[in-house]
Amino acid sequence: MEVAEIAAAPARVHIRVTDVLENIGDRNLAYLEVNLPAGAPFGRVNLSVRVDGRDVAAASLASDSAAPVRVPFDPPWPPKQVRTVVFDYDCAPELAERSVVAATSDGFHLGDPNAFPGWLPPSGLFAKAELGIRKEQFDFVVPREFLVLAPGTERRSTRQDGTTLHRFSISPSDSSVFVIAGRYQQQRFRTQYGDVIFWTSVPLDAQAAKTAAERLAATNATFSRVFGPASKKSQPVRIVETSADLAPSYESDTGISALSFPGGVLLDRHAFAQGIAAEPVLELAEYELARTWFGWRARPRPEEESLMGRGAGLFAVVLAAEERGGIPAREREIARLLAAYDRASAPSGQISLAADSARDRRLPGAFKNALFWAALEDLAGRQNFEHAVRRMVQARAGLDLSVDDLRAAIEWATGRDFYDTFRMWLDRPGIPENFRTRYPSAP
Repeated sequence: MEVAEIAAAPARVHIRVTDVLENIGDRNLAYLEVNLPAGAPFGRVNLSVRVDGRDVAAASLASDSAAPVRVPFDPPWPPKQVRTVVFDYDCAPELAERSVVAATSDGFHLGDPNAFPGWLPPSGLFAKAELGIRKEQFDFVVPREFLVLAPGTERRSTRQDGTTLHRFSISPSDSSVFVIAGRYQQQRFRTQYGDVIFWTSVPLDAQAAKTAAERLAATNATFSRVFGPASKKSQPVRIVETSADLAPSYESDTGISALSFPGGVLLDRHAFAQGIAAEPVLELAEYELARTWFGWRARPRPEEESLMGRGAGLFAVVLAAEERGGIPAREREIARLLAAYDRASAPSGQISLAADSARDRRLPGAFKNALFWAALEDLAGRQNFEHAVRRMVQARAGLDLSVDDLRAAIEWATGRDFYDTFRMWLDRPGIPENFRTRYPSAP
């Protein structure tokens, strides 16, 4: 995989992926199908595909831009032979939800593994459904003064005509593919819970950065205890500024936006303008940091993102507050979520929404689902709840995460049936009255 910025107006990101594949089956292959980035978050344009150095007419299987693309092999690809397939395309993204791809003259980021091709298994009753990856290499060509953050291990950097090629090797455990690159100054702070690294366009006030570092490192330690280790080796928490505009965050109405990446948070310039130690900025950073577990380590199914992604992240902020301030802090955060739900709730109170629902329609669901997580902790008991969630997240690492996984984990940890609880919260409108009685909303 090769990624380079195109210094155009507007700036774009060019991606080249070279796959060397072996047909390990027992018959010829006339084609394979592949998922390519689609939609406004990616803005894929200028696609070309080559097989063994020859251009091929790769065609989408439907008018929908998200439909798989068919890569033909002419002549058909015999067993035990190797083919090299090269994809070239640009990402010219629009300002879209979560802003997973963006580029400016000062840097770029790719925060979604779907920015790269994903092969579908060959069709047929006896076709193998696994793609055994033996080796991956990630190359970035950036201006010489850029810093680069990516998964894996950097093996070398080579300067060439005002640019630098950074080469990373990726192991099977590095399943989260992302990249952040830009003109940054680095500040590193050591805390009792680990290091925090800031990459910003200008240096931060040292005292404010130290205050933020201590809180975010403590929050990360809380998440690691409750949800389990996010990776096999200890890593610093990274907070990075982006020069690109990000779509408004669901959970913040303070004019700041953020995006998660494994072990860190990308914050927009408005967040740094408010101050890195400002409470709204820290809470948004904590929410996105929780997405390391509920988005990167385990991937919520798209149709259940409200509960297993956004709801989990909002509840994680409650956990962090309780760790700092005890039960009173937990109760204040829950009351705040209740008040936010009441302000945002649609008249119907329904929370089952399509994945592409507008932000204002999704807000009630996100807040209600965060409150559901709090109700589950109350009913299961803290120790059982943490045991269940930690086992669930670790067991589903690299896999899809669903509401069925959550219910199974809670029932396993408690030895009780939670069917009625899930039905009451997820299938009925509004907030159960017994929960409101326990946690009256903030005025």
